[in-house]
Amino acid sequence: MHNSTLPFFRFRFFVGSPSPLLLLLAVFFSFGSADAFAQCTDCTRTITLPNNSAITVGSGEKVCLVNNGSGLVTYGGQITLQNRASLCIGPNIGLNRVPTLTSSSNNITITNYGLWGKDLNLIAARIDSIVNYGTMTINAFTINNNATFSNYGNLTIGGDLVIANGSNRFNNRGLGEVTVEGNVELRGNGANNGFFQSGGNITVLGDFNVADVNATADIRGPLSVRNFSVTGGNVSVVKTIVTVNGNYVQQGNNPRIAGGTPAINCGSFNVTGTSTINSGTFGSTGFLGMCNPDGAEFGFNAPVGGTIANNGRLGCSCNQILPVTLTYFTARQQDSQVLLQWATASEKDNAYFSLEKSRDGQQFNEIGRVTGAGTSTTKRTYAFTDDFPFGGTSYYRLRQVDFDGTSANSKIVVVNSEVTAALKIYPNPLTANELWVEATEAEDVRITIHNTVGTLLVDRIYPYEPAVKVDLAALRQEPGLYIISVRRKNRIERQKLVIR
Repeated sequence: MHNSTLPFFRFRFFVGSPSPLLLLLAVFFSFGSADAFAQCTDCTRTITLPNNSAITVGSGEKVCLVNNGSGLVTYGGQITLQNRASLCIGPNIGLNRVPTLTSSSNNITITNYGLWGKDLNLIAARIDSIVNYGTMTINAFTINNNATFSNYGNLTIGGDLVIANGSNRFNNRGLGEVTVEGNVELRGNGANNGFFQSGGNITVLGDFNVADVNATADIRGPLSVRNFSVTGGNVSVVKTIVTVNGNYVQQGNNPRIAGGTPAINCGSFNVTGTSTINSGTFGSTGFLGMCNPDGAEFGFNAPVGGTIANNGRLGCSCNQILPVTLTYFTARQQDSQVLLQWATASEKDNAYFSLEKSRDGQQFNEIGRVTGAGTSTTKRTYAFTDDFPFGGTSYYRLRQVDFDGTSANSKIVVVNSEVTAALKIYPNPLTANELWVEATEAEDVRITIHNTVGTLLVDRIYPYEPAVKVDLAALRQEPGLYIISVRRKNRIERQKLVIR
């Protein structure tokens, strides 16, 4: 019913605490999670960080940077990429220096799963391909020399995004979320040149301009801009809404603006200011609407195409509600828990939200559900508390599910928790009636023990002692695997406990 690449969800969550079984399974399986760097394959050389030594990626070589498992590691050394070099940056790796290209560098490929450092001026001049699955924050960005940038993660561009002449492409796919703090300009005259959006939200704080007769903007996911102008090229809006917070202007060298077919795939421009069409065609295939934010039926709508005169008023048949429009999704630590909050501007057929958590940002497990509002045109706010965050880094996302089972994922948010996994207990395996838990701070502790199906078996508070003695004579009658958690003021420590 809805395209799975739409940015926001339809969810049904169970209000209240998640199932103990789901929580315990998420905790249990996280201990044995797969290698988070499995995405980087066919590496000719692997470098384990932290290590700030200079790195040179030779001709035809693929170098993979991996984390030693000690949390986020920032690499501050120099990376030099030679001709036909390939670099893959693994999860939980921060990069705060842009790689250097040698004078003969060509056919360079870069794949990022980590945290690409702030304020890097990246000009994709001799780089064939950059693919981002992690988080990138870069300065004004020009894509030229037949380069392709593909985003599946979180991308912030601190200035303008320019897609220059040639066969250059900017792709936003999957769960990709993009913020451009400047303008977007399509200048390209190549056959494959263009801006392609089929992922999560793209927010352009400046203007969006399709400036060349051969430039293409193919928009199949939410796009918000200040002003939208088309002076040439091709624009298609399919099964989504382009929000224009200022004015829309279409003029110049025969611009062509189209929607999708049939009407279920129609798109629309939702314009706050004025809409002016002086040349070209609007809605030349399928349905495409020009609407006011309140859905009033005036603006431009030409289901069969043709030139639309200035200030034409032909109705707004494509002003449909998006499945779910998510306005924000945040996660922050609150004592020993993590508070997840989000809001929707509108919902359509929204059954529930599934909250999912991951150790590595790749493999996610559900930790709870919250019921959606069905169909709503007013703002709705939601919250959920994760009582058992991972020690170190936890990745969270929302999966929104429609009544027909169709789902879509949100962007990923990250919390670096003070929760640790350095709990010292002995003996383990437990073969006696008494378990000793070492205290790392002079404060009272709360000790809980669950079995593998989520049943709470022990919940006790102990005053501070250098080593706390816990009587587990009753549990000795049921040998097996358990999860022990020790809660202090600002953190949780947990570990597997084997009783024999």
